[in-house]
Amino acid sequence: MRSGIKLLLLNWFFIFSFFIVPQKSMAGGSGWEDVGSAINSGIGSFTGIVFDELTNTPYIAFDRTSDFKLVVMKLVGNDWVNVGTPGFTNNAVNNISLVLNPETKEPYVAFSQSGDLGISVMKFDGSSWIFVGNENFFSGPGSGGAGPSIAFDLALNEPYISFKDTNNSGKLSVMKFNGSNWSIVGSAGVSSGAIDYSKIVFNPSDNKPYVAFRDEANFGKITVMNFNGSSWVNIGNAGFSDGSSFDIALAFNPLTHNPCVGYYSTLGSVMCFNGDTWNYVGSQGFLDGGINGVQNTQIAFNLITNELYVTYTEGTVGLSVKKFDGIDWVFVGSEHFTPGEADFVSFAFDASGSVPYVFFKGVYINGGEVYRPIIMKLALLDDFVAPSAPLGLGVI
Repeated sequence: MRSGIKLLLLNWFFIFSFFIVPQKSMAGGSGWEDVGSAINSGIGSFTGIVFDELTNTPYIAFDRTSDFKLVVMKLVGNDWVNVGTPGFTNNAVNNISLVLNPETKEPYVAFSQSGDLGISVMKFDGSSWIFVGNENFFSGPGSGGAGPSIAFDLALNEPYISFKDTNNSGKLSVMKFNGSNWSIVGSAGVSSGAIDYSKIVFNPSDNKPYVAFRDEANFGKITVMNFNGSSWVNIGNAGFSDGSSFDIALAFNPLTHNPCVGYYSTLGSVMCFNGDTWNYVGSQGFLDGGINGVQNTQIAFNLITNELYVTYTEGTVGLSVKKFDGIDWVFVGSEHFTPGEADFVSFAFDASGSVPYVFFKGVYINGGEVYRPIIMKLALLDDFVAPSAPLGLGVI
């Protein structure tokens, strides 16, 4: 009799808690919610999002539609505020890459400028945006499409950029800033052929720079290289992916420190290196957008569960996120959780390593279609869902 009474009381407690405890507001019941107030600015074609690991403050970067110059903002309370003057670049930008200095927490942006003016890197010193080294320290015909990617050497606190070296037949080159000048790391033009979609990331275990890129010498498939201290070498086979690859992303497994890539060709896939070969995580081409196709593949690891997440879009039907639970890829929140079309997606986990954020060019409907910057995160209630795989077993 007592056990029956206790069970009845427990049932009433859970029912009472559900209706009395404030529930997290989730957009359309999707599990994802808007971050901060609406940003009343147009957005062009490039985005970036990073977190201050000390304060958990998100920073975003994008090009505005009025002149396609660069804007950087951060979240203060519930408001997105400008970091320095909006539109601080001297010219319109074609590509952007955003990172925080791991020591000073100053935001750095690498970008190429329209009109083949070259590649520049700028940082915010607390009062204004200033050039890191010379403006357009790399220039030449076609340099407007060089697509720089930036990352920091964690040991020496030096910024590195990877890019399409249009002065060397469009091959991969990497440069670093030593406090005074930008210089080539190893040799210039280290890939076998022209490249696109380069992404540079430092391996946290050995602090070596790795670069993933679309390799035109291998039919547009992915090649990953790292710098071994004297030269750039392939990680596994060159051109290891299936088909011509786009929207290439690179991340490291926080436990094994093996590199992983996300991309799309006809379908979207994720692959990881096991020390000898590149292997699919789950099924090859598990991201299938049907007639809409797949785009905006970005990847990142949940540092708490070690599960690998991937973003993707399917035409105009919206953005989705999946994670690998050790057996299969499952949706994180609802499929197509964005309020409409999403494009130019950036993806990151917050400073805790457990809450995923997406930043994208989205459709805001207010008396007509208006494209604006939209930032969303997985809602708090979902954060407490037990991981579907044992800790550390998300990806082998």
